[in-house]
Amino acid sequence: MSNMHEQINIFEAKIKARYPDLRIGYSYDDDEDYYHIWHTNSHLQFEDTAFPGFVGSLIKECFYSKDIFNFSFGYDYLEDEKSKLFKSRDYARKE
Repeated sequence: MSNMHEQINIFEAKIKARYPDLRIGYSYDDDEDYYHIWHTNSHLQFEDTAFPGFVGSLIKECFYSKDIFNFSFGYDYLEDEKSKLFKSRDYARKE
């Protein structure tokens, strides 16, 4: 499992090198032995034509080439909404 955490950290760092403001996180389902890696930018997921290819190549490099297949990566609406709440609270505190 530690190898997976390391690979997720590498994957995240490579994405953030190109998209530094992108919020990325993950959760682990112990029953399924499955990692849900998520981000919070719907525009990148659904409208940016370069993002899927970029991420796909990183998935091959960071996971598939190391025989790691028990994960998913994509936009998470609920995490996005949570991050918007935190941003609005932080903004309200600054005023």
